Amino acid sequence: MFWLFILLFSLMFKTNILSIILNFEMIMLFIFFNLYIMKSKILLFMMIFLIVSEAVIGLVFCMKWAFIFNSLKISLSLLSKL
Repeated sequence: MFWLFILLFSLMFKTNILSIILNFEMIMLFIFFNLYIMKSKILLFMMIFLIVSEAVIGLVFCMKWAFIFNSLKISLSLLSKL
């Protein structure tokens, strides 16, 4: 459990979205193994919540870069017409 708290604490200092997503992956694995060892009933709900939250973060990240790419592509096509 000590490593889980280190990972959660290090989330405050992450500035890169990719490192945040990778940190969430490690947190999910540690929680999964700890709850599996304790044979907790909340395991399924916790993992579903973490997987959904990570998927939302990944989708927002992809949408942001797709928006930036499309904006650059549109501005480049407008500049080439000038």
